[in-house]
This record gives sequence, C-alpha cells and structure tokens, in this order.
Amino acid sequence: MGVNSSTGRERWATKTVRGTRRFATATLAEFVEDAGYARLRSGTVADLLDRWMGQASSAWSSTTVVQTRSVVEHHLKPQLGHVPVNKLTTIDIDAMYLHLLRGSGRDGSPLAPGTMHRPHVVLHRALTQAVRWEWIWLNPAANASPPRVAPAEIRPPTPDQLQRLVASVEASDPDFATYLWLAASTGARRSQMLGLRWADIDFSHSAIGLSRAYVDGPVGPVLRATKTHRTYRVAVDAESMLRLVHHYRRALERGSGAVSGQAFVFTVAAQRLGHARASTTLNVYGHCVPGADRDAADYIAGLLAGDADRERTV
Repeated sequence: MGVNSSTGRERWATKTVRGTRRFATATLAEFVEDAGYARLRSGTVADLLDRWMGQASSAWSSTTVVQTRSVVEHHLKPQLGHVPVNKLTTIDIDAMYLHLLRGSGRDGSPLAPGTMHRPHVVLHRALTQAVRWEWIWLNPAANASPPRVAPAEIRPPTPDQLQRLVASVEASDPDFATYLWLAASTGARRSQMLGLRWADIDFSHSAIGLSRAYVDGPVGPVLRATKTHRTYRVAVDAESMLRLVHHYRRALERGSGAVSGQAFVFTVAAQRLGHARASTTLNVYGHCVPGADRDAADYIAGLLAGDADRERTV
C-alpha cells in the first residue's frame, strides 16, 4: 500500500475471505485494484485544495496566500476540480498542462512555461498532503511532466542608463530619485524599500536595517517581518547617505510627523512603481550581507556616479 511517510515502513492491507479458490482469486484482484484508491474520506480535487489551503495557509505570508489562491481558483479547479482525488492520474495532470499551454489562461492566452510551473507546484503539494491524509497512496503529480522552465534572461541597466534615469527624475521628483538611487546602490527589494522607516537608518554609521517588507495582502497592503524575522544590516555609501540626508530635510520641511522614527522613508514611491518582478533587482545585484558589503557599496556608488577611474581600478 506504499510507504508510511511518518515511519518509513511499508503499508500492508489484509483481508480474509471464505469460499472457493476461484472466489478468493477474484476477490484478491478486486482488493488489489481498490488498494490503489483512497479511503472513504476522499473527495474531489476541489475538496482537497480547499481543505489543504485551509490548513497550510496559516503559516504562509500574505503574498503566498494571494498567489496560491489565484492558481487554485483560475487554473486547478476549472481543469481538475471535479475529478475525484482517488481517480486522478498522471495522464490527467499532463493533459491539464497541455491545455493551459495551448491557450487556456485566464484571458484565453497560453500560459508561459514559467507561469506553468506554479500550478504544478501547488498541485504537487496538495496531493502530497492527500497522501499523508491517506486519501491516496501515491502522488500522481510526482511523475507528471510540466514544461521545463528556461532561466530568464537578465538584462540589468548599465551604469550610464541608471545615471540618466536618476537625472531625468531628479528635477521633477527628488524623493523618487532618492528611492531609485538607494534601490540601485543597496540591491534592496521594492517591498523592503517601501517598508523602510526613519528609525531603520543609522546616519552615524552609514547603514540601513532591513527588517520588514510592505507587500500586497489578501485585503490590501500589509507590513510584515522578513521570513527569517531578522534584520539585515546593509552598508550605505557616502553619496547615498548624502541623498538620504537631503531627503530627510525635505521631509522636515513638509512637517506633519513625516520624520518620526516610525514614519516611512518613502511615501510616494508605492504608486510610482510597476515592476513586473520585484525580485529583479535582487537577482541582478545580489542581497548584501553584513560585514562584507562596504567595498561593494562604495564600488556601486562609483558606477552610479560615473567614476570611470574607480571602475577601472576595481
């Protein structure tokens, strides 16, 4: 009957029948066939997805809840929700992948292979839970064949492009220009930048602490701690700190408690950004780690400032 995920031991089922050898053989054949299916508690794939999300989502971030629910409601339920879990096969799952790739996305367009990976991950995890609950003995998604995801081509902007971008914004919106500069020089994620408070900035030691993120939740934006619940201290170069000082002074002029310790550093950026992927900056520049990023901060600042000599020497 498969392997018990808790003990690692094989499962066995026995049954006693009374009658002729022919009757016993026929009963055994039925017993073997039934062993591949679930117990009486099993329901449809939609039932499984709802119950699995109800139990697992309490430990997820709000962003994960929103993204997973979207996959469940727009892709998995319409395609497989009606199928009994104990009747779901690998062929059914592969057929769903093909159907979505051929043009059955939310707007009728084909799903990209990268997007196709999400339904596979969600379904696989839900079916893994079904095995633990003994709704089924084997996970039919384990042998499924989702489309391969090719690594996305990353095209980071050049230092010259970043300089021109910041310069073009500087005159009309210096606050937003400061945001762009700090995002590029530190490599912080958009959500981390939007969650930055004045209390997180150490002007004396030229550093910032990243301890929370401002993200979209199920009912609107929410402020949450990092996944590890730790503060990441990132070194900041002199030019970036100078820009933050000017940004601070502009906030002082505006008044209304805009520079209290718990006030957000950037209160205009959220409506100005439209990144397709919040992880792009992280993938390109890498997330700085304590104790090894002072030189990196100075070097990146040199690139942004157009310090050609520094670029050659380093």
